[in-house]
Amino acid sequence: MNHLVRSILLAGVVVGTLSTSAFASTIIDTTVSDSGNIFAFGSADTATYGQTFTAPLVDTQLDSFSMYLRNRYNGSGTLDLRGYIGGWNGSEVSSILFESATETMNAAATVQQFSFAPGLTLTGGAQYVAFLSIANLGAQSQSTFGMPFGADSTPGQFVFLNNNINPGQWTSTPWSQGWVGSNDAWLEASFSAEAVPEPASLTLLGTGLLAAWRARRKRTGQV
Repeated sequence: MNHLVRSILLAGVVVGTLSTSAFASTIIDTTVSDSGNIFAFGSADTATYGQTFTAPLVDTQLDSFSMYLRNRYNGSGTLDLRGYIGGWNGSEVSSILFESATETMNAAATVQQFSFAPGLTLTGGAQYVAFLSIANLGAQSQSTFGMPFGADSTPGQFVFLNNNINPGQWTSTPWSQGWVGSNDAWLEASFSAEAVPEPASLTLLGTGLLAAWRARRKRTGQV
């Protein structure tokens, strides 16, 4: 390995070492208690079920989130749905920030976790809503399920909207908020902070590259 490559790798190791401390993680998990099910999510009853939450002040990148369904209420067959993240203005969605590919709830109605990886950078301290909905998928045969919920364990609350197959109502109609401060729908969310090279690491990187460049010129007889 020549001196130039070795010096660049050394500088990279220093940058990586100093920048690692900038990573952190925050977890929201409301699945720690099981108080039953909220009925009835799906077609053709309530099309949208969600949980509001507040973004962490430091770990503002939403890496992943999960929501759950289980226990059939009525109908039969599977149910197509999507997962979403939206800005929350206190009564309705201010903007849709993430929409997943279509997922399918199993016909057997066994508990099913719907996991998504939006990779969104949120605003620390701002409110958002994670939700499941069938509204953007057109009409489906009757098939409804329960959403598990637990005791209040995070700033936020369960919210829902009877918007059938009208996704435009997410941002134009106040959502129902019946459980303020008492219960949370099951939600798991993982956040991280993106590492930014510290000034010291950038200086070391520059110094290492300069030394490598000088060494190479000296070997080739350049001045």
